[in-house]
Amino acid sequence: MGTAKKAATWIHWFRTGRSRYASTQAKGSVEMMRRLRRLADELGKTIVLVVHDINFASCYSDTIPAMKDGRLVHQGTPEEIMQAAMLYDVYDIDIRIEEIDGNRIGVYFA
Repeated sequence: MGTAKKAATWIHWFRTGRSRYASTQAKGSVEMMRRLRRLADELGKTIVLVVHDINFASCYSDTIPAMKDGRLVHQGTPEEIMQAAMLYDVYDIDIRIEEIDGNRIGVYFA
């Protein structure tokens, strides 16, 4: 089975599979994002993915389109989007940016 077909089969399983434990879901989410990133790199293809977690987008994307109220308000690289002022403009909350293993991570809490 080819790489693309394996990935498509795995993604279908991930989307339809159910897990009892949040830790398993977190592990599966990270594994899926790593596979998609590797697949895009190996095949030289573009993958369009809707992700509602800005930190996943920051870690695995080349380009992040930032939407607010159904409109595109910003678009750029993770380094460009993962700025406190930019994220405040999108989410209307203060988000502190931390650098972890070379990735810009947004830390937000009440």
